[in-house]
Amino acid sequence: MRSRVGSKGRITLPQRVREVLEVKPGDEVEFVIRGGQVFLRPRQEVPLENLFGRLKVKVAYPGEVAEREARAQAWVQGLRGHPSS
Repeated sequence: MRSRVGSKGRITLPQRVREVLEVKPGDEVEFVIRGGQVFLRPRQEVPLENLFGRLKVKVAYPGEVAEREARAQAWVQGLRGHPSS
């Protein structure tokens, strides 16, 4: 199958490709480049629950969050001209 690139860099997906990918007007697609080849696939939303356990998060030491909040509050009060309590 072929498609022509327009003056604005746009292409029209042939009907058969849209059917195979099950994409409709307004759907998003992704272009994946691997080994000099380009693959097209429908973009799928990833539920947030699927990301838990996959993200590397720096674990704060006990009290770090409270210290940051206290410093931020003192800074804001200093901007307002109020003494920190």
